[in-house]
Amino acid sequence: MNDRYALTGIGLVSAAVFSFLLWLLYLRPASGGGADSLAWIPAGNAAFNAACSACLLVGVAAIRRGARSLHVVCMLSALLLSACFLTGYVVYHFDHGDTHFAGQGVVRPVYFSTLISHVLVTAAALPMILMTVYYAGAGRLADHRRIARRTFPLWIYVSVTGVLIFTMLRGWA
Repeated sequence: MNDRYALTGIGLVSAAVFSFLLWLLYLRPASGGGADSLAWIPAGNAAFNAACSACLLVGVAAIRRGARSLHVVCMLSALLLSACFLTGYVVYHFDHGDTHFAGQGVVRPVYFSTLISHVLVTAAALPMILMTVYYAGAGRLADHRRIARRTFPLWIYVSVTGVLIFTMLRGWA
């Protein structure tokens, strides 16, 4: 596959996902049809993020030890867990809409700075994750390694702050 087409596709998919999420949270009114039956999804999403973080850490450790097969399994698992998170996130917020933070005092700016950085890093991480996977799948391991060194810290940050945001929302509900 021509890199130009692949990278253009990755950029378009990333922009479409991010635009859809912004629309879902801030422009579209929530349907409000069954939030009680979906109340478990945020905790499930936090579990997906936590498991993704573990897979990323084990996967990086595996490749540093030369365990390529374990690395591939861990990274594909992290990708699948992130996709499961995204699916749950869309389903929950399609019904529920935006979740408001009820915390007051010093925790409020901590929460919002964490949330804003999480959103911004996610916007940067998504195309990088897809490019990293593309290079690995294309057998371009030098390119894969080069971008993976930049992708990993962003992806782990997104996964960990996702759990932190859930915890803060639940702690100050």
